[in-house]
Amino acid sequence: MHLSLISDETVLSYLLASDYYLILTDSNKNIIFANDKAKDFFNIASLPKPLSDININININKDIISKYMAQEKKYFLRIKSILIKKDNTELYLLIVSKLSKKELVSKARKLKDFKSKDSELRNSHDNFKFIIENQRDLIIKLDNDGRFLFASKSYCETFNINEDELMGKVFLPEIHPEDLEITNSIIQNCISPPYHAYLEHRALTSQGWVWFAWTINTVLDENGNPKEIVAVGRDINNLKEVEQLLVHQRDSAQSLINSAPAIICYTDLNFNIKSINNFAFKYTRSEDKNLFSRNLNSLFGFDQALLDNAKLNLLTNKTTQIDTISSEFDKKCNLEWICTKTKLEPISDGYLFIGIDITNFVEMQKISQLNRIVSEKIIEQSYDGIYITDCNSKIIEWNTAQSKITGIKPEDAKGRFVWDVLS
Repeated sequence: MHLSLISDETVLSYLLASDYYLILTDSNKNIIFANDKAKDFFNIASLPKPLSDININININKDIISKYMAQEKKYFLRIKSILIKKDNTELYLLIVSKLSKKELVSKARKLKDFKSKDSELRNSHDNFKFIIENQRDLIIKLDNDGRFLFASKSYCETFNINEDELMGKVFLPEIHPEDLEITNSIIQNCISPPYHAYLEHRALTSQGWVWFAWTINTVLDENGNPKEIVAVGRDINNLKEVEQLLVHQRDSAQSLINSAPAIICYTDLNFNIKSINNFAFKYTRSEDKNLFSRNLNSLFGFDQALLDNAKLNLLTNKTTQIDTISSEFDKKCNLEWICTKTKLEPISDGYLFIGIDITNFVEMQKISQLNRIVSEKIIEQSYDGIYITDCNSKIIEWNTAQSKITGIKPEDAKGRFVWDVLS
């Protein structure tokens, strides 16, 4: 008998005495043995017999639950398949049992839950796939050796390579020579704590050299060891161009400020210097070139009362004016300041001071005033009648001699047209 292939007699006797329906088939799915319970249940009159004749069309290599029709009744069967090998012969022992109503309800619920979760999972997968495929950012996943496990559509299009060509292989696009060292260093260190990194570099794409910003994170396994590397890259080429333009503009503005023939400095709200141009050093009372955090009044002769008054004025006005005296070596210099409250990023609120040297102007004013006084004395003491008009022929000077000649007092003549007075 073919059951002789089952060498363990205890197991064999247990199977034959159990409530299971036992069927033994060859590798071609022909029934070569069935116990009495199986023969009665499946109406097996003679052997051998194809397994399909008793409406069991299953993969005998799997443990399954099958629906079975017998005597106009529907049964659900659990079928356990055991492969038996002996003397180059392969047989399959099918251990069949009917499911109880309780077991059937439990299986049905589990199947329903499984289908529901499977549907949710498929929807979630489809949504995730849609997002990834339409994402402009580049997304890749690598193993610890740098071999590709995943590459987004945007990554493949950027570097003109097929995803199939990447899978399981190491690929690194051509990196700009100036960025190669930092790129290699960050990639090697990202599998060490803190397991994340940020990288900016230039890579050669189908559109030429492009700046990318990469956020790199290492995924750990349940033991805390590096398992995979996930990186998200973004094209920052336009941002870099704007950044370079801003740097150029800043350098140009700084150059212009440094070459300006005026003192330009920026202070915090306590008048401590935060930024100052080169021209200002000529007027300071310090030989120290590092003037940052020095107070304005200690360098340019400000009186604290002037600064406090400027603060009050700036509460209601956008600008205010301050005059100070500063020492340029052993020479006194007159400085006229324009002060305004402003904000210069990234520095916080503060004051912008622009100081102009008006020493020569003040001296010219003094000379002009002296000349005017001398001229007035000469005119007043002259024996000749003298009067002076402005460009509109209005009298602005009228000496004593002219009053004697005309009989008109200076206060009656000044401010009148000359022809009205002398007519």
